[in-house]
Amino acid sequence: MISRRLRKIVDWIDGSVLADIGCDHAYVAIAAVQEHRVNKAYACDIAPGPLQRAAENIRAQNLDGQIECRLQTGIEGLPEAVDIIVIAGMGGRTIQDILSKGQIREQTFLISPHNHAADLRMYLQAHGLHILREQLITEGNHAYPILEVKKKDTIQPMTAFEIEYGKNVCNREEFQTYLDRLEQKYKTLLKQVPPEKNGELVQKLECLKKRDTL
Repeated sequence: MISRRLRKIVDWIDGSVLADIGCDHAYVAIAAVQEHRVNKAYACDIAPGPLQRAAENIRAQNLDGQIECRLQTGIEGLPEAVDIIVIAGMGGRTIQDILSKGQIREQTFLISPHNHAADLRMYLQAHGLHILREQLITEGNHAYPILEVKKKDTIQPMTAFEIEYGKNVCNREEFQTYLDRLEQKYKTLLKQVPPEKNGELVQKLECLKKRDTL
């Protein structure tokens, strides 16, 4: 069974040809093909080990004819037929680097960073990559944003709150619960940090106050 985070990514896949970058076990590609969300998929990874595991899983599901394993870095050199790209399970700055080195056309991107999400949103905004929708998935003590992104000819406006916590978030109840927990965490930390060192925490709390406008 795939994780709740990967399940949501699969649910958002709607295209013809998928490329899963950093595919690990190829669970996303396998589910997308089995559920007829795409006709073909490329399971891509930079490391031979994970790609070997992916190939074994693909063969076990008799999907060799529809899913091709590719040893490659990022999105460079993908077939032009690819119209949906998943980049998940890595840091936001690594995802920035991948996007900066590839040719971005009309593809839809499903992106899920496990850190530096605010930096990634700023990069997307600066490069005309619009966040169409976003969902926060909590697993244990961790929270993972999933972003659906597409290139446009304009710059998407974003507030400081949206850059830090999310743009066009669709699961508002879970999102609000996460923000409430985060606020309590910051308030607790604020009591433990000397005033001369609490500037960043104060800024984060001020930013969180703006969630009342959601």
